[in-house]
Amino acid sequence: MNGVKVNWLELSNLSKSTLSNCEEFEDARNKYQQIIKSISDCWIGSDCDTFQLVANDFLEYLKGNTNYLNHVGKLFDVSSKTYNSVVDEHTEKFRRFNQLLEEKNVNDPEIEWRG
Repeated sequence: MNGVKVNWLELSNLSKSTLSNCEEFEDARNKYQQIIKSISDCWIGSDCDTFQLVANDFLEYLKGNTNYLNHVGKLFDVSSKTYNSVVDEHTEKFRRFNQLLEEKNVNDPEIEWRG
């Protein structure tokens, strides 16, 4: 990972906020869908039918965008957890290697770095 710097904490926070926003978007979309359904109670005719058809198509489009954002949020979550676990694993290996160096002579042939 030469030159790549990842702030996994920020990535994790971005994941949480993205997933939270997806929930809010979906709640708002469901509320609009209920409003569109109830419009026919006070508006009758082909104009209403056309409006409802176009509005429902738009809400389906929004659902697709929400699903995409949800997928991105989950990808951020997996990425941050994976990056963090790799960093933790290598940090632990480095700590154990340093501990071996302190316990043994640096020139001891038993010491081998396996990063």
